[in-house]
Amino acid sequence: MVHCAGVTDEEFVAGAPAAWRRAIECTQRLASYMQFAGVRQVVYVSTAHVYGPLIGPISEDALLAEAEA
Repeated sequence: MVHCAGVTDEEFVAGAPAAWRRAIECTQRLASYMQFAGVRQVVYVSTAHVYGPLIGPISEDALLAEAEA
């Protein structure tokens, strides 16, 4: 399974509670379907947000942001 879906920043700005609910419910639903189908591997595709604030040019050589504790 390749998982590329997500909730956008604009959706959070428009209504954070609904965006959180949609993100969580859809991810839980996807996990249930994958379990039912016997999916054994998942590839998760993230966004440029892993590099920190989206300011200025970001290349594939950019360092990842430190994880928040």
